[in-house]
Order: sequence, then structure tokens, then C-alpha cells
Amino acid sequence: MRAVFLDAETLGHDVDLSPLESAAQLRCYSRTSPDQVTERIRGAEAVLVNKVVLGDQHFAAAPNLKLVVV
Repeated sequence: MRAVFLDAETLGHDVDLSPLESAAQLRCYSRTSPDQVTERIRGAEAVLVNKVVLGDQHFAAAPNLKLVVV
């Protein structure tokens, strides 16, 4: 499963993401601006967010998306 974490830095630097990395192809971005969201989630099956807001236009651009984790 291809997963993308759009704003990992917002959780702090002491968060262990290794369980997620072993379960999926995880791509982590420290921060994602609104104009970067569509490109970064394209092709992803799962998206992890903390502060990034996802809208209809993002879901329309990511037909493989199956899971959003907040």
C-alpha cells in the first residue's frame, strides 16, 4: 500500500513511524502547503494528515485513495 504523510513535523520529532513504514510504502513530508496536496496524494491509497485540510478537489484527483487518517 502506498501511503503519504503530509505534515509529519506537526506531530513532533519523537514520534516513531516505523510501524507504519513496515506496513506500507510510506512517504513522509515535514509540511505540505495547500498547492502541493494534489500532487503529493496522487497515486496514494492512504493519506495521513494532522493539520492539512483535504477537500473535494483532492479526493477527485486521487482515485486510488482508500483511507484518510487524521
